[in-house]
Amino acid sequence: VGVLLCGDRKIQNLNCRVRKIRRPTDILSFPFHDAKAIDGDFVGGSQFIQSEDDMNLGDMYISVPYVLRVMRCDSEEAVEVGEADWKEQIQETRGVSGELMKCITIDEKLTPRLKGVKSEEVEDGQVKGVKGSEVDTGVNESLTKKDVIIELEEKEKVLLEKRVCLLLVHGILHLMGHDHESYGGTNKRVEEMYDLMVKEEERIITHVTPLLQ
Repeated sequence: VGVLLCGDRKIQNLNCRVRKIRRPTDILSFPFHDAKAIDGDFVGGSQFIQSEDDMNLGDMYISVPYVLRVMRCDSEEAVEVGEADWKEQIQETRGVSGELMKCITIDEKLTPRLKGVKSEEVEDGQVKGVKGSEVDTGVNESLTKKDVIIELEEKEKVLLEKRVCLLLVHGILHLMGHDHESYGGTNKRVEEMYDLMVKEEERIITHVTPLLQ
């Protein structure tokens, strides 16, 4: 497979051209194989590999800035609704979407960063114009905003990588012919295809998750 990590402008242009949606998204998949040409079955079985080109499933584009923004929004929402309610939402959300909801920066020490420091205030891991100003962390210690930013940035790097890997699971299934949006055209068929895709995501996640710890 081909994987290209890009920005919002690139993926928005692709999204507009291919899906007629004029906004960025997290991931777009472009299958090498035509799912319609294989009679509703999925690519990947040995019966479809007739040449070296057949081993190429296709290309995926991921907007890293978009994924990061969604992760930060999820983190802020989790803080607002509370840990118990957020965990309940995770349990109700299937497949890759549910796993993505686990990749958030909920931490008592980092909560002040989410509520008090905007991303545009940060430069090279530091808060612009702030020298040692302290914030109350609520855990019987004080951290400077600089310390909070540095710690959060490190956590975000790890969680961002996890999110990208999980999105690749979703994207690869699209390359293999799975479609949860428009396959067949009927609502019942779309629901069936969505259910099948999510079950496959969950099967793969059981193998992938230990590698992301």
